[in-house]
Amino acid sequence: RSSDLDFTYSTAQARMTTLNKCAAELMLQHGAHAATDITGFGLVGHCSNLVEAQHSEDNGGGMAIAINTIPMLAGAAKASVYLQDKYKLFDGLSAETSGGLLMAFGSIEIAKQFIDDFQNKSG
Repeated sequence: RSSDLDFTYSTAQARMTTLNKCAAELMLQHGAHAATDITGFGLVGHCSNLVEAQHSEDNGGGMAIAINTIPMLAGAAKASVYLQDKYKLFDGLSAETSGGLLMAFGSIEIAKQFIDDFQNKSG
């Protein structure tokens, strides 16, 4: 178990040293109107903050998360189970040290185009 956790830790550390440069450039090209990095509040906390900000601007909207479809590092789920989900990974509440970017776009079509462009550009 220890070697699995060490591998997951090393992989996470390597990923955290990579900036979100590609995503940030494409975010601007696709006209994202809000963005944040997923860090101390976990995915659900940051989503809630964005939704709250949108409502305060009378833009309406909302958000739904299919938590089981969110990609994560190989070994992260196993580590969470090993730690008895101490950090609430499966609830989307785990605080990340260097998480990905959460972005809001004007339509689902723009968001899908962003994803396609990101996958093509980042490999």
